[in-house]
Amino acid sequence: MTGLILISHGPFVKAALETVKMLQGEPEHTKAIAFETGESIDKLSRDIDDAAESLHADEILVMVDILGGSPFNASAMRIKEHKLNVITGINIPSLLEILPMLETTGIDELSKIAVDAGKKGIIDVAERLKNRRKNREKGKE
Repeated sequence: MTGLILISHGPFVKAALETVKMLQGEPEHTKAIAFETGESIDKLSRDIDDAAESLHADEILVMVDILGGSPFNASAMRIKEHKLNVITGINIPSLLEILPMLETTGIDELSKIAVDAGKKGIIDVAERLKNRRKNREKGKE
């Protein structure tokens, strides 16, 4: 089983899990850590270790909000301590895709799925509509 730890600056990850809960039900094998203003990186590191231990998972996927921030740095330093990988850029499409797969899918595959779903979940709607119109016009010529 793969566990999932979500970490963001502020309460973003907790709100993201509430959104997921509305759409798919209560997420399992998942912990959310909101890194708050004024907290130390040492506390964040302890929170990550505690979350990892509490999941009792064979491996752990950590998703953080941004590359280079404290959640990323504290997580990346733990790659060798715990069997884990770190993905940057949390979004709802990515979470919806991987959460149902935590019990059956390994960390390498989940990492790829999370990245792909995250990319596919970001769409410029105006651009998409413009491309559809262009394709229709080409089909009529």
